[in-house]
Amino acid sequence: MSETPTLHDELVAALQDTSRDDYEIVAAGPATEEQVVALEAALGLTVPAPLRALLGDRLNGLAVLARTELWPAPQVFDVGPAWTFWPGLVVLGVGGEDLPGWASIEERAEGLREAGITDVVPAFAVYGDGDRTWGLRPDGSVVLAWASSGEVDVLGTDLASAYREEVVALHQRTADMVALRRERGEL
Repeated sequence: MSETPTLHDELVAALQDTSRDDYEIVAAGPATEEQVVALEAALGLTVPAPLRALLGDRLNGLAVLARTELWPAPQVFDVGPAWTFWPGLVVLGVGGEDLPGWASIEERAEGLREAGITDVVPAFAVYGDGDRTWGLRPDGSVVLAWASSGEVDVLGTDLASAYREEVVALHQRTADMVALRRERGEL
């Protein structure tokens, strides 16, 4: 009888078709138990077990970002469809000097609290999208929280499936960006 895959295993499997030729894949490294306890105190919530285990391994703060050769960073005053500003996907993390603010659970939770959402532990987000955050409620339900409206949608799926869908969406956005840049003669 085979073991049930862990969230770590499922997230790694979701990235199976993510080429290092097209994406930079980096992580902050494992959080300590003390950092997770401090996070829980700051949130006033218990981090659900699957996410808690993820924070203590090498996927803490995992960022998958389209390479700048394919998807250059936007310039000040750039205008375009929202998706053109979303070149990556970030499994949010906790602690350490290697974790930038945009990959921080605590920083993302602060934005949700400002919108009145206090019962969600942020889990992942689209890089560049400050509105949508996928997370877990203390009961383990997977939600999509909207910072702009303060709404929370219960997804009725598991976190790995939600992440897998967003990896597919990232690959599509990257293909669309490459096609757009080729059309403009930039590639």
